[in-house]
Amino acid sequence: MKTKAKLSVFLFAVLIALTSCGTGASSSPEKVPASSSSSAAFRADSSSALPQEALPSVFASFFQRQWPAVEGAADAMALPEGTVFFADLDGDGTPELFLTYSTGGGKQTGLLAYNVSGETPKELGSAYLAVAPLGSQLEFSLWEEGGQRVLYTQGELPVGAADPTHYHIESFLSLSDGRLVLAELNYSETEGRSPVYYRTPQSSETVSAAEYEALRCALLPGGEPLETIDAGEPLDFLEDLPAFETAVREAWERWTQGHG
Repeated sequence: MKTKAKLSVFLFAVLIALTSCGTGASSSPEKVPASSSSSAAFRADSSSALPQEALPSVFASFFQRQWPAVEGAADAMALPEGTVFFADLDGDGTPELFLTYSTGGGKQTGLLAYNVSGETPKELGSAYLAVAPLGSQLEFSLWEEGGQRVLYTQGELPVGAADPTHYHIESFLSLSDGRLVLAELNYSETEGRSPVYYRTPQSSETVSAAEYEALRCALLPGGEPLETIDAGEPLDFLEDLPAFETAVREAWERWTQGHG
């Protein structure tokens, strides 16, 4: 089962700096600005699309019906608590909607992806990611090269306080044939020792730093990220539906302000 990891701003910046997979056509990182009450109105791209002004309430109702089918939801091992954000992962100019949620066990972060450009929302898939540091949340960035886009995050496998080793997980999300695809890499760090790099998160086979970077370059486009993503504040998606609708609306406004 895939593990989720704890994201540190420092490690994220270091990993970005270490990216040396060639020069892409990507622009410099752009922080999506916070929403405001005067942000642009929602847009409808076609007559068959869900009117964007209706998206928050429609999606909130849709998700309320869909949540019981999420793995672990029925026995409360998955909790509808997390963040909501938009990212254009397929590069067609219309963003997908993403939700993070708690798996309840504290060892993984669930992620759900939806296409909301049609008349009704459509799930694109799910994934298990890293966990964030206590009191913080995962950070995401969007990368592109040669028309291929990747949504990236990085975190750490939770271990006991007595364990001096930190196990880092890098997650690379993309869309293939309309479905969400997850690839992962991992490495470990122990104070006073050199990092240990692994070929896959599921095996103990180690590789050199150069081999690990080659594996990483095959998954993450070169250059710099198109943007870092403001995932908003965590909330309970089902406890307060008006608050959930507001979160979806504000997430859309953040995206449109950054891509107007």
